Amino acid sequence: MRNFAILFLMVSLLVPALAVPTAEELIERSNMTYYVPALSVASCEIKVPAFADNPDLVGVRYFYTYDKINKDHIINIEGLSESKEAIKGSIEAFLYPIVESAFPVSPSIIADGKHVEMIGVEKRIVDRKAVPFYRVLVSTVDEDGKTISEDVLLLMTETGLIVRYDMEMIVSSMRVSLSYSIMNEHTDRGYLMSHMIGRTVTGASTSPNWQDEQIYYVSVDDFLLPTKYERKNLNIFNQTDIATGITTVYFEGWDLIR
Repeated sequence: MRNFAILFLMVSLLVPALAVPTAEELIERSNMTYYVPALSVASCEIKVPAFADNPDLVGVRYFYTYDKINKDHIINIEGLSESKEAIKGSIEAFLYPIVESAFPVSPSIIADGKHVEMIGVEKRIVDRKAVPFYRVLVSTVDEDGKTISEDVLLLMTETGLIVRYDMEMIVSSMRVSLSYSIMNEHTDRGYLMSHMIGRTVTGASTSPNWQDEQIYYVSVDDFLLPTKYERKNLNIFNQTDIATGITTVYFEGWDLIR
């Protein structure tokens, strides 16, 4: 037994330790793992069934554009009367998080202009094997290099797949915490973040708001693009909350520029 222990120790010393990638290396692996359509500009009309019953929004249309060159998501609202301009901000606040979640962009673009740092490694059992997962902190910084408003903690696999997303941010002097588990859909062109389940806690509240978000993709001119976004607000029994129900947004009539 003693000889076996010595032999095991000698072998352990000869086998190099698993090299821990830097945060930047993991982000680069994510770029290669996730699918991103090779488009300069993609535009479509957004349909929101929930808006149809609002008398203030009769005849109003909503358009979305992703501009890759400027790394920008753009919402245009047409047909909103000047007397109703006050609600424009509320509409944009509703739509922007949806389009930013639905349209696939590279992880490096998401991290652009932010501070990315490797926090540590943890082991999880997957298929009866200990698999390393990496914790990466992404912080928003201002022009002076000071951390502001939000920190995002990502749990990533060795290939760069994001499996958990935790965010802390300050909104109007109130702390908001988000925690999401991410299901990645495998396609023949790469992975897509298509299903997210998580919770939001606002301020000192002890009652989190649970949400189940699903994004459906369709092939348009051989590019995979979002066709439907669906969000279910869940109650404590993990059932769809009758009071808030389901939010559905459709993406129609894609116009693409390579």
